[in-house]
Amino acid sequence: MERTAADIYACRLERQTTGHETRDTRHETRDTRHETRDTRHETRDTRHETRDTRHETRDTRHETRDTRHETRDTRHETRDTRHETRDTRHGKW
Repeated sequence: MERTAADIYACRLERQTTGHETRDTRHETRDTRHETRDTRHETRDTRHETRDTRHETRDTRHETRDTRHETRDTRHETRDTRHETRDTRHGKW
């Protein structure tokens, strides 16, 4: 049977449509892959920010503790010096 121009056109149109659908599916797959990657990177970045904040909090806590200890040590040294001065004045040395 001989194909008519309409048959040929219909065949070409079907092939073209199928090709476009294939291309569109490929693009959707790529877009989904990129979205997945972006989400993974955002999750990683958030995890790193959380870790960094936790470390900063810990460091601040340690600095506060160290300052408190230094203040206490200075207070004790001042007290000891005052006592030594008092004892020297009172002839206890």
